[in-house]
Amino acid sequence: MIALDLQNLVEELGHRAVSVARTHREAIETAQRERPGLILTDVQLADGSSGLEAVNQIVSDFAVPVIVITGYPKLYLTGTPRRNQPSF
Repeated sequence: MIALDLQNLVEELGHRAVSVARTHREAIETAQRERPGLILTDVQLADGSSGLEAVNQIVSDFAVPVIVITGYPKLYLTGTPRRNQPSF
């Protein structure tokens, strides 16, 4: 539901949303095929896989800015920062 709302928002702002990927595999395949100019991802994808792992794999293939969205930021706002983790 939130993904579709974000897609509508992006399109209302005059941009083209190339896809809404629900799984790690869909995210990788779509990014390789479409080469998006920006990626919006949740920390956890619909199939339970990690959006962070998916974007780490994508950005290892080509440079693209990423915005990470989550309803559970506490995990990422506390603790020791690690390489390739989101920053706030």
